[in-house]
Amino acid sequence: MTKVCLIDGSGYIFRAFYALPMMNAADGTPVNAVYGFVTMFMRLLKNVSCDYCLVLFDAKRENFRNEFFPEYKTNRSETPELLIPQFELIHEAVKVMGLPYVEQNGYEADDLIATYAKKSLEKGYEVVIVSADKDLMQLIRDGVSFYDGMKDKYFTPEDVKEKFGVYPDKVAEVQALSGDKIDNVPGVPGIGPKTAAELINEYGSLQKVLESAVNMKPSKRRDLLIEHRNDAEVSLKLVTLKEDVPLEHNLDELNCQIPDKQTLLSFIDRLGFKSIRPKILQWVEERSADKIAKNENIPEEQLTEVYEKISTREELEKIYKEIKNTGQLSFQVLFDAQKIAGFTLSPKKRKG
Repeated sequence: MTKVCLIDGSGYIFRAFYALPMMNAADGTPVNAVYGFVTMFMRLLKNVSCDYCLVLFDAKRENFRNEFFPEYKTNRSETPELLIPQFELIHEAVKVMGLPYVEQNGYEADDLIATYAKKSLEKGYEVVIVSADKDLMQLIRDGVSFYDGMKDKYFTPEDVKEKFGVYPDKVAEVQALSGDKIDNVPGVPGIGPKTAAELINEYGSLQKVLESAVNMKPSKRRDLLIEHRNDAEVSLKLVTLKEDVPLEHNLDELNCQIPDKQTLLSFIDRLGFKSIRPKILQWVEERSADKIAKNENIPEEQLTEVYEKISTREELEKIYKEIKNTGQLSFQVLFDAQKIAGFTLSPKKRKG
């Protein structure tokens, strides 16, 4: 089945920045987040194989949620000054690694992920959401899995139930009741995640909890639910991911690409990432081999016996001599999203 990977790029940026000590390129530009991002993505793309792959980024901090709740995320600290110049470099890193990316004003990366997931399911595709953000777990359903690359773990609905006390389709309702101080989501004061899950499980939905509050036994909880009903309803709108974003890019444009080795090496050399150069070379070779195997339906274990990459003039001259000696030539052009991604040559007749 066709698989679509939707990667929470913004989440990886901040993880990389805070995980590594400061590093600078030759011109003094801070690059620790870029370095961490590239190494994370090499590992990630080895572990998850996709036909379509898209990295989603947050655009400006303010989005459509601020229109009806101006306080949304206003208590978050400012973006670290040393991270700001790295955003564009990370966008460039994604490009040279052969991955399309999208950011769209007015929407968070999570909303874009939710919308692309829905579009993918409508096409009959399988979806893998790649993130460590618990908010995205509400999207887990038949056909949509959740992979945390940092933990190398796929989360199941049962894992979500263990974490939140409810299954994925009720996660947003638990978050709406309990609130979120980090994002400034109000919720209902005095109700934590555990109590919120108990209420949702007992009454079936947030709306039924709020409607039933007047009939509950007199208690502080009852009074808070009645008093903060509007806060809970606004909170649900804040935490529910939008699945109908007017997308600027079609899913069919998002095929995984074979990275260009020289372009990628030029990028990491410019930033001074000498220590990962050998890993980058190996990674590019593996990505290229994987793409050829998919096009040819060749088992991975047989690939090295069938194909040899031509990357120097001497190697090209060698196969030219073989073609000249045999008097035979077979070739195939490989495409990605209707663009030429490479081609194969053989001094033998193609079988089949």
